[in-house]
Amino acid sequence: MGDVGTSPLNGKVRVMKRACRILLVTMGAILFGLSTALPAQGAEENLVEIEAELTDQGFLEVTTTIFLAEPLGEQELTFDIPKRIDRGSMRYTYLIDFPGDLDDGSPGSAMINDAEETADNWRLVLNDPTATEVTFLYTVEGTTIANIDGSVFFTWPLIQGMNIDVARVSARVNIPPGFENSDCRAGIPGALQNCSTRGSGTHQTGYGVLEITNSPTKAGEIVQTELTYPEGTVAVTEQATTMWTLGRAMTPGFKQLGLTAILLVVGGLVLYLLARVVHGRSHRGKPALVARFAKNSAGHTVFTTEPSARVGMIGTLVDSSVDPIDVLASILDLAIRGHLRITELETSRYSPPDWSFTRLEGADSLKDYEVQLLNALCAHGNPEQDKVSEMSATIGPAIDSVQASLYQEMLDSRWFSRLPWQKSRLVPVSWIMLALALVAAGVLLAFTTFGLVGLALVALACMFWAISQLAQPITSTGARVLAGLKPLGDQLKMYPPDEIDPTDLCDQVSLVLPYSLVLGGSERWLDIMVNADESQEPDSDVLSWFHAPSDWHLKYFPASLESFITTVIGRLYTRI
Repeated sequence: MGDVGTSPLNGKVRVMKRACRILLVTMGAILFGLSTALPAQGAEENLVEIEAELTDQGFLEVTTTIFLAEPLGEQELTFDIPKRIDRGSMRYTYLIDFPGDLDDGSPGSAMINDAEETADNWRLVLNDPTATEVTFLYTVEGTTIANIDGSVFFTWPLIQGMNIDVARVSARVNIPPGFENSDCRAGIPGALQNCSTRGSGTHQTGYGVLEITNSPTKAGEIVQTELTYPEGTVAVTEQATTMWTLGRAMTPGFKQLGLTAILLVVGGLVLYLLARVVHGRSHRGKPALVARFAKNSAGHTVFTTEPSARVGMIGTLVDSSVDPIDVLASILDLAIRGHLRITELETSRYSPPDWSFTRLEGADSLKDYEVQLLNALCAHGNPEQDKVSEMSATIGPAIDSVQASLYQEMLDSRWFSRLPWQKSRLVPVSWIMLALALVAAGVLLAFTTFGLVGLALVALACMFWAISQLAQPITSTGARVLAGLKPLGDQLKMYPPDEIDPTDLCDQVSLVLPYSLVLGGSERWLDIMVNADESQEPDSDVLSWFHAPSDWHLKYFPASLESFITTVIGRLYTRI
């Protein structure tokens, strides 16, 4: 067999050492034969004798002799020499050299027939059917490793990958003096125990000797020796590379954890602020009040509204959607502002209630969606035909246009930046950020120990993606209006009615009703209106915007209005 790696020993020195070992092995065999039959002549058990030397330059030379109790016959003998060993996240590679096999020419002696190279080992193979003894020599570079504290650690499996049971393994290792610790472990890989015996001494030359025996050694078991030297005693020859492992990639070191924490805190704060913006909760300046209770010149409280902010727009702003309740509130608002009169019709006790619509000329201007809504409600221009019971035929075809016009009004007023069903511009950005975060995490996991930082980036990107999916179309202007609706809603639920001029109470409560339907508190204001009526006279036309049969009283107004709301919303729900 030829060289597998660069020989770490000087050629002449190696030849001399090899000759010495041949002589020692031969003399040992002769002396051993004086007391017992030669192993090759018929040993009763399989034996292994090893002579090894570790130099102060960190190179190892090993001569292994295997004595077989009987010839191999058709069986093959295998022996593994590792090319590399993985320890934790480090991979240590060994440079192996085979200077040549030994064969003293004695009966039964043989050479290794083949060497099979795998990713992890050299597998030496003997398939001589008559052989009872085999000796082979190899040298190793890379067995001395630098520890973190500067000390030098040596380890090598003297026996590995044998496919036969061995009664006794005897090893003598010449080592540089000054070692601090020595050990020998044997058994199944991953469950090693102490060798049978281990001893150490010193040559007259000053070199140390480590003597090891292990009895027995089963097929597949290993015998491994270990030494530790102080820094500078033995040269370091390790050929180490860092391997990828999940544990290494996710190293929880101070730098990794600190950077991850900073990233999550800063990124989380930015995403929180972004979430407030995209959910329509962030605005500059004071909240915008689109309606309020205020004192008039006479000192009485009146309910005032901003002409630019109609109740239908407010209802759409609250949930970013045009709902039937928003259309209904707009119908009531149009009536209360003088553009429409609602009349409750007399019906038989077995007929459902019904109402008619009469278009009027109001004093204020109308939004486009309000004009379209009035045109749909009063399509015939005749109260006899413009009824709630008949409104499906007219409101149905027009409601889509009313909705679209109301959404356009939200855009024109800069309350919305886009239509609610359109995706936010942040959505494609979030996909790009998520893709970049995944790439960054992959790079950090594959090539660094900052995998935790990569996972934090992915987590933040996922949160950004979720925020973008839930982004509302509300602008900062709309957010100011939305912020102002909370105090308005609180006033509608708690404002004291005794500050309102009693003679103007019905009109003021009427102005409040559409807003209380959208923001809450309508039942309270209806009760206030009913309780203010102390007259026993019929109230069929006491409200300018809602007329009723001649015997109708204001106390029936809550029931009438509730019935009107239920009927109208029912018809609108079939279209919106």
